[in-house]
Amino acid sequence: MKKHEKELIDLYKKLESQIEAAIDSGKNNRSSMFHKQLIVKIDNIFKEHDVKVDEWTKSSVESIYNDSTKAQKRNLKKSTEKSDDKESSKMSQEEKDKLDKDSIDEIAKGKTSQLRYANSSLQKNIKNSIKKNAKEKGRRQKEIADSLKEDIYSKDGDGRISIKCKDGKVRNYDPEKYAQVVAQQAEIEAKSTAAENEAKKMDTQIMAMSSHSPTCKICATLQGRWYSLDKKNKDFPYIYDTAWKNGKVIHPGCRHTFKAVDLDGVDEKTLAEKKELSNRAFELSDEDEKMLKKYFDDQKKKAKVARDTNSYNELVNTIGKDNLPSLEEFVKIKEEGGEEWDRIKELERQAEGEKLEAGSEGVDKYKFTKYVEYSDGIRELAKKGLKEGKSKKEILEEIHKSYYSSKDSIKGLTVISDTIFLKDDGFDQNGRTIVDWPQKMGFEPSTVEPITSSNLPTKWDRVGTLYGENFTTIPEDDVPYSYDERAIPYIENPSARMTGTFDKQNYFKVIDAISENDLEKLNQIVSSKGKEIVSPLKFKLLKSDYEKFQLKAKNEIGEVDAKYGLYGHAAEWKNSENITLLNGGAEQIVTPLKGVVLNSLGILRTD
Repeated sequence: MKKHEKELIDLYKKLESQIEAAIDSGKNNRSSMFHKQLIVKIDNIFKEHDVKVDEWTKSSVESIYNDSTKAQKRNLKKSTEKSDDKESSKMSQEEKDKLDKDSIDEIAKGKTSQLRYANSSLQKNIKNSIKKNAKEKGRRQKEIADSLKEDIYSKDGDGRISIKCKDGKVRNYDPEKYAQVVAQQAEIEAKSTAAENEAKKMDTQIMAMSSHSPTCKICATLQGRWYSLDKKNKDFPYIYDTAWKNGKVIHPGCRHTFKAVDLDGVDEKTLAEKKELSNRAFELSDEDEKMLKKYFDDQKKKAKVARDTNSYNELVNTIGKDNLPSLEEFVKIKEEGGEEWDRIKELERQAEGEKLEAGSEGVDKYKFTKYVEYSDGIRELAKKGLKEGKSKKEILEEIHKSYYSSKDSIKGLTVISDTIFLKDDGFDQNGRTIVDWPQKMGFEPSTVEPITSSNLPTKWDRVGTLYGENFTTIPEDDVPYSYDERAIPYIENPSARMTGTFDKQNYFKVIDAISENDLEKLNQIVSSKGKEIVSPLKFKLLKSDYEKFQLKAKNEIGEVDAKYGLYGHAAEWKNSENITLLNGGAEQIVTPLKGVVLNSLGILRTD
């Protein structure tokens, strides 16, 4: 971690400790105005914090910019053997100094504004948490203080920064992680601007983008090229239409840098090669594809290590370390299955059961035997939790109690495993879970293609009831895809898995009849399969659902032939901080109608 990053993170660590100290100081405060006094303290803490952040911004941006300017000058002198007095015949020293000062001020102003907005968001969230806790009467100040710290510093607590992103969504960030991202952005902006300004001072309008491997998909098509700062220059792509189209930080966390290039120091052969390289199509080459595959494979390995470690630590908390082997042995057992894995899972089930039975109200109110009752019941639990001011984590824990009590009685039962898969609100006013599903219908965009007779599988596999359109294929080794590969955020439930077959001979004929609005043709096929014929009213509803799917496919995927549905691979599930939660990768298909409908039409069978 670089010095300027650490300095900003330390400021937010200090902020956290000051807020915690302010809350603790009120534990013995018997005043009825406790919460108002605490809010005043919080306001003063943030005023002091804002001043420190402003000071960090100005000094850091100026330091990075000046160091980068020196580095750019050294690079240009080395390549062209120019001296300071030959830097530019068009710009005076006074103009150069003003350019530098204005650039530093502009970057610092932007970062100050960004951090001030973040601080305001964090301050508002914490004050709202104080007000919410203060409304709960009959509690001692110590209880309120402890509850406040839990609300603020828990994983999904109020002590996070709420930012409205470019896609219109509001996302919550850990303050220290957000500070690191801003510090990294400040560095890239300062370095890139210093390079741009040196190019202007040297009368050169060419910028070179760094290149490294592995890199992300966005930068793979941009890196290694030369760009022009002059839109009239047709020898190289205009930088503000390409690499800097969305700003000098190509994407959050990007580490690519730019440097000024003086063409006087470039031989004809190198210049020709750079022109050819820079003007190639902005698309992935074969080498890029290989590099990205390695990059994603490495990312998946890292994510797997993190998931395995989290799973192990959760089990340590649930069944105790004495009942578990080492982490390395645990990973092997988890992958291979067998008796030892069954023993661990049974201990976990017993522990969960004991946890439920320990509740003062027991588990009867959580148990259902019919899916509709369960669905209505968990919505009521969520609505009640919202009224009581419970966090989404607490509400989901209540829903999990119902799930564990009911899953053996209801086939196909699924439940979201963790609040990290929910949107910020978590639940709507009707108690429905608001899942932050991946875009593009869950597909890795580059893999999407129309369903055809060659890629529609005979055998299908699905987790959950047939009231959905997503299915996976069954791998050649007959080992089903894991939840991680399917990128589904549920607690694993073997009894929720369903398998069956598609009638490939009639699947396309049925979809043709619906898309062509031919009820007579549809009923000929349906009746030949021994199924109940479709009424005009039901056909109208089928047609409506089919057209909604086509519109959804066009809006989310783009111009693709989705007549018979879509085939591809499950995309990674990433959170707002671009951290992979589920790896995806499974072969999947999305049909234009729900499985239960396809079953009623005779073209989908269950085992």
